[in-house]
Order: sequence, then C-alpha cells, then structure tokens
Amino acid sequence: MDGRQQPVDERFNLLEVIDRLPEPAPGRDNPRLAELYAADQDVRTKGRLDQAAVAADRDRRDEVLALLGDGAVRTPADFHRAAMVFQHGTGPSHFHLAFELARRSAQHGNPRTRWLAAAAMDRWLMNQGLPQKFGTQFFDGGRGLELYDVDRGTSDEEREAWNVPTLAAAHDRVDRMNAKSSDA
Repeated sequence: MDGRQQPVDERFNLLEVIDRLPEPAPGRDNPRLAELYAADQDVRTKGRLDQAAVAADRDRRDEVLALLGDGAVRTPADFHRAAMVFQHGTGPSHFHLAFELARRSAQHGNPRTRWLAAAAMDRWLMNQGLPQKFGTQFFDGGRGLELYDVDRGTSDEEREAWNVPTLAAAHDRVDRMNAKSSDA
C-alpha cells in the first residue's frame, strides 16, 4: 500500500456518513466518546506509535464510526472528539470526515475546533499529494522535520480565522522541533 489508500477493513461510505450527521446541539456530552478521545490523546504523549497503538487507533475509529451511525455523537464537544480520532486515521476518507466533524463543531459553538478543521483539511490535501492550505502538516524529510508544501494563495489572515499560526510561525516551529531533536 502506498500510504494513500485505506486498508480494506477500514473503508466506509463517507458520503453516507456525512449525509446522516445531525447538526451538533447543546446537551450532555457522550461519556464513551470522551473516553475514546482521552485514549487517543494519551497514546500520542508517549512518542512513536507501535503496532499495538496503531491497532488501538483502528479500534477507536471503528467504535466512533458506530457511535456516529447510532446518532450518539451530538454535541459540539462530541463532534470535536470524534474529529480528533479520525484525524489520526490512515487515509483520505478519515481526514475528510475529521474535517467535516471539526467544521461542524466549530460552526456550532466550539471555536477551538477551527484549528482541527484546518489541520484535517491539510492532512487530506497532503494525503492526495496536493499542497496543504494552512500549513499545519510536517513530515520527516530525512534530515529532520519539514513543512509539507503549502498553497501560497492562503493568507495569514485566513490562517488566523482558522486559529492557525502564520506561515512564518510554522517555519519557526519546524526549526525549534529540529533543534530540540538534535539536542536530544
């Protein structure tokens, strides 16, 4: 597999999932979704993902997909949490769904999710071999981290509207991360 295709066992009808999404609404957040989100974040604080972590990510996506199908993802916070789980997916439909979930969360009262929507869009574009729009995605270029190609048509004002740092700040971040890794 070339990294741009999803494994067969993780395919789903993206348009059908998006079409069936309710609009986020105030209410009680789904506690199981909060647990899945916490587990997703916890594994990322431990460094590189091993095979067990990758399998756990897949299981979380499967469970979140089931919660989406059951209508159990309802609040803006639920949409944010589901988006983050799919942002850590393996293929275009995961990243597209992450974008859609995050965008809806932001539109319905969760402005911190705007960055996640931008990052999901960038990851989707990057996974398609296209320049990213906002400049949120990095890759290991063999000599350290590099900022993936960015569409120069996106202004820093547009980035700011999506809670994304300026392009200069993204380049500074790469430099800091590379300096930190060379110090280790």
